[in-house]
Amino acid sequence: MMPACPLCGEAAGGETRIKGIFQCRRHGAFEWFDRRLLDDVDLITAYQSYPYNRSLGQDFEQMKPAYIRGLRRRILKYHSKIEGLSFLDVGCANGEYLVAARALGMSPVDGVEIDGEARQKAALHGRVFSDMDELQGRYDVVQCKNVLSNISDPAIFFAGLLGRTKPGGVVFLDVLNQFGLVALAKKALNRPGILRPPFIINGFSKEAVAELAKRKYAKVAWLATTYAGSDLLPYRKSLGLVVRGWATKPMGMASMIVSDIIPGQSDAS
Repeated sequence: MMPACPLCGEAAGGETRIKGIFQCRRHGAFEWFDRRLLDDVDLITAYQSYPYNRSLGQDFEQMKPAYIRGLRRRILKYHSKIEGLSFLDVGCANGEYLVAARALGMSPVDGVEIDGEARQKAALHGRVFSDMDELQGRYDVVQCKNVLSNISDPAIFFAGLLGRTKPGGVVFLDVLNQFGLVALAKKALNRPGILRPPFIINGFSKEAVAELAKRKYAKVAWLATTYAGSDLLPYRKSLGLVVRGWATKPMGMASMIVSDIIPGQSDAS
């Protein structure tokens, strides 16, 4: 099977210097694997077995003030007042950002989480649903952190996020950077990079995120990279990560891509 771009399905233009990374004429470089290998995989069950949702809770009480400060800072770039704004966290895990949103006076505070155990914990802090189809209405702020990396059709899922955002609202979208320092080092050593099927099946570049928004007539208001998977967490102490975001951001090679996206506008406008 010829490598094809996960965003548009177009055949790859050729392999780059780093084995396993190919080039799409429209969407830039991408890491590839044969998606037919997922045909017999229950992606939801695979995701539920992933240990991330459990491990994050170990850090939360210590890092809760950082969650609140970071969410406040990010929202105030687009809204003059936070209290009373509605908030949706798609992939809310144990409800960490639901806690932060409630602390900021946001209402309603809702989440979506397919992991049943995590969903029960998150439901202590807001309404939590198992699927976006269960939601009603739109939200001022829609957050989706590190979820598109696990979705078989990221373009359709991204359109769903935009559809749940009010006019004048904002989507906070964070995805795995397939050209992060660790991913590139692994590829250079002929080891799997950012993709770890079936848990992680999509890696992104900044160009791919911008193109994804453009195709859905949305405007990218902010696009950057960060080390720890969030613009507000400098490191995960439980994992021993002491390399801070500022050390990798200038290289554009940090582990996550963070973006703020305004629905209903074209990047060309």
